Amino acid sequence: MADETSHESDNGTRCQNFLGDLSDTLTVAAYSADVPEPVATLVSSGDDADIHSVLSPNNSIEVTVDVSSGVPHYSVAYHGTTYIDPSPIGFTFAQQEPFGTGISDAGPTVTVSGSETTTGIETWTPEWGSYDRVEAKYNAMTIGLSETTDPARSANLQVRVFDDGLGFRVVFDETFGDFVISSENTEFDFSEDYTAWWIVNEFVNPRFEQEYRETPLSEIPASSRWTGPNGNSVRTGAHTPLTMRASDGTYLSVHESNLDDYATMSLASKSDYGSEKMAVELAPLPNGDKVTATAPHTTPWRTVQVGDRPGDLIESELVPLLADERDDAVLPDDGDGGVDTSWISGRKYVGIWWLMIAGSAHWAYRNDLDIQAEGMDPAAYIHGARTERVKRYMQFASQHDIDSVLVEGWNEGWGTYPGNGTELKMGVADAAPDFDLSAVTSYGHGLSNPVEMTIHNETAGNVVNYENEIRHNDIFQDYEAAGIRSIKNGYVSDPGLGFEGDGSMATHNQHCQTAVNHHRFAIRAAASNRQMLEIHEGVKSTGEIRTYPNVAAREVLKAQEFDGFDTLGSDVGRDHHVLLPFTRMLAGPISYQPGIFDITFNDNSADQIQTTRAKQLAMYPTYLGGLQMAADRIEAYIDSTLEVGEFVQAQAGALDGMITADRWRNCYGGHYVAVDTNREPEGATVSFTVKNVDTAGTYDLHLRYASDSVDNTPAVIDNGGPEATLVVNGAERTISPEYTAYWDAWSIHTVSIDLEAGDNTVTIKLADDDVGGFNLNTVGVSEAGADSPVPADFGDIDPGTENHDTVREFDFVEHVPTDWDETRVLDSEIGRYIVIARRSGDEWYLGAMTDDTSRDISVSFEFLASRSDGWVVTEYTDADGTDVDTNPTAVEINDFVISSGDTLNISMAAGGGTAMRLRPAHCS
Repeated sequence: MADETSHESDNGTRCQNFLGDLSDTLTVAAYSADVPEPVATLVSSGDDADIHSVLSPNNSIEVTVDVSSGVPHYSVAYHGTTYIDPSPIGFTFAQQEPFGTGISDAGPTVTVSGSETTTGIETWTPEWGSYDRVEAKYNAMTIGLSETTDPARSANLQVRVFDDGLGFRVVFDETFGDFVISSENTEFDFSEDYTAWWIVNEFVNPRFEQEYRETPLSEIPASSRWTGPNGNSVRTGAHTPLTMRASDGTYLSVHESNLDDYATMSLASKSDYGSEKMAVELAPLPNGDKVTATAPHTTPWRTVQVGDRPGDLIESELVPLLADERDDAVLPDDGDGGVDTSWISGRKYVGIWWLMIAGSAHWAYRNDLDIQAEGMDPAAYIHGARTERVKRYMQFASQHDIDSVLVEGWNEGWGTYPGNGTELKMGVADAAPDFDLSAVTSYGHGLSNPVEMTIHNETAGNVVNYENEIRHNDIFQDYEAAGIRSIKNGYVSDPGLGFEGDGSMATHNQHCQTAVNHHRFAIRAAASNRQMLEIHEGVKSTGEIRTYPNVAAREVLKAQEFDGFDTLGSDVGRDHHVLLPFTRMLAGPISYQPGIFDITFNDNSADQIQTTRAKQLAMYPTYLGGLQMAADRIEAYIDSTLEVGEFVQAQAGALDGMITADRWRNCYGGHYVAVDTNREPEGATVSFTVKNVDTAGTYDLHLRYASDSVDNTPAVIDNGGPEATLVVNGAERTISPEYTAYWDAWSIHTVSIDLEAGDNTVTIKLADDDVGGFNLNTVGVSEAGADSPVPADFGDIDPGTENHDTVREFDFVEHVPTDWDETRVLDSEIGRYIVIARRSGDEWYLGAMTDDTSRDISVSFEFLASRSDGWVVTEYTDADGTDVDTNPTAVEINDFVISSGDTLNISMAAGGGTAMRLRPAHCS
């Protein structure tokens, strides 16, 4: 009999052996999921016919299970058309007979022992995500499967069908005892050779860090190969989510939900030559086995999302709805008999990460003697995580409502990265000598708009060391005590992960059962200590946004860093950005690290970001992530203005012919403008606006600069020193700063200037006879005779006197939320373009992105609520004449009013995009 309820999830698999029960790292491998008795108990009553079907609540999807052959098969139809032909379900075991279908032969005959059907409503109120509330009806059936001969094992096949897709899983009952799965043989026999978007199922480097390809299913690489780190034989295929389009325009995506104590699933062709008939391929353990467990145990849900348009897949919440409900057992007590979730929320952060990615600084601290011993100049070795630099980022974040600052390379032990990670220490007392963690966190907390530190845990793939830091050194507890509420962790190790001995050698691939269990351990430990978590080089998402909402994002994709690395610069395809929402993002929130404004960031090479600046803005509403980064160096966001009493980075000036460089350690902010006739043309300039001057009169201009008397151009030495032209409101004069002791010995050159009331233009220029010869770091203005807003000594600089006003485009980054109440995909074509709108409160944010083709797309705004005063739109779009190769930073900003139902043309340049903020007119 059908039983309709407001569902209290029986999805559940609760996890045994957590924290205190894990006495050493090896027990993570022995961790097991606890299957509730109602789920694990064999269904032995009800209809025992060989064939059963279940429909979605709206009757659009039908799943049929047929056991008449002695092997369970399932098939999937949508609107009466079959998209997955009858496909066998089964497993091969290391020391047992196969169950269901084997690799070559079936196991003992399976028959139906009984069945149950239910209907229900799955409800979920996310802490953050795409919607403020999710409610979906489903129909479900559970079929008992029993072998008719020895070993007489039995299992339940659970099927749950929603209007937007389905999930099925196998629950092994106690008759399986201790078991080892050597292969899951469940098939997905697609009804035709669908168009597919896929990446190869690599279990070690490059893992998921690949670009998606579009081919027929049959052209996905097939046959067997060896995979590291143990030379295991695996079938080549595709990672999930695997997204497809049928010839009739129906869209499907196959993935999994609630991955716990099991290996990750990929799909591989049954034929060595490629085919639309595919089977599950699990990531192997070191000995080649796939899953080791004790029954009762369950597979993850195998999920199939179905829709009439690509946007239906993005709007679907099927994957988290099949995952376990929030795991309150690991959450802190709220002091009132409940659990504390107040700290779980979407956030934004800035950080010093891009400084290192772009090659301007190093993660590892090194002392000067070691640098000198290798014949290098200590002044030219720049450690990114310096106390002063991070305080500066915190000041900026505070001014712009950014929640935290990510600090990478803050800790000791980076000499073993890349490498074995044995010396990486992660406790609050393990900071590098030039980074005062306590001073930084105190500084952030003391700002008028407080800012936290997001801490970085790079493991270099050494899981033994990381789990020791978590369990025995209590690093997460110490982070909480220090006011740190978010962690970015990483597992950079091309060969794999180290789970044995001291962890220095790769013993497991990144997607096996042991790796899955490690990530569950780290996630739960973080939740117990109020830590939001962003995971890099980890395991794919499978609905954890519901179970563990502290997992704010996972990278597990080819991200923006691939446009920054020296050897990998400019390496992201321009269609990649409009493939991710329909592929990897269907698994769960992503970390792409958007917000690069300095598109052509390296003046000494051709490296650049493969988007326009407007497309970077459009990524924020497009990509779901609970920790969203404004990834660029903050100088890229700061405008070229300053007021009396302030200073500004020279790099932030309006550059015309002049270039920036980043060689010297004590350059404040990391970059300077090289005033150099060897590298810049005659007439090259950098300009600034001194704004809001109260009274016309004489003021002091202060230039922080450096100029070496020996290592300089012959023209400078012949001239007796550096020289350039200062232009103030059109009036020119020559400036001749004195030599400093060295290129990294910075001084202040002060000159008197006459300013008008209001705004004034100040320019440094290489005129006809100027010899240049100095590096310009900052520009400051003060009242006549007053101290310079920026001192010569790096350690004495007060970030509170720096101008942190930004270019207008940054307003969008500042205001765009990371937590949404409603999500709508307005128009899209996979790999070509996407237009998505998300609502937070009474505001909407729209992101539109295209591939390498310029586009004009007509978009209806009928989704807006009808308002008599309309909606104020601020649009950020590619300026005329802009594309990814031509003036990619130019953004046109328009303000206008629209009404519900209006249609707008969105114009995007090649590699470009458009972002919009829409507010009720009365609020604007």
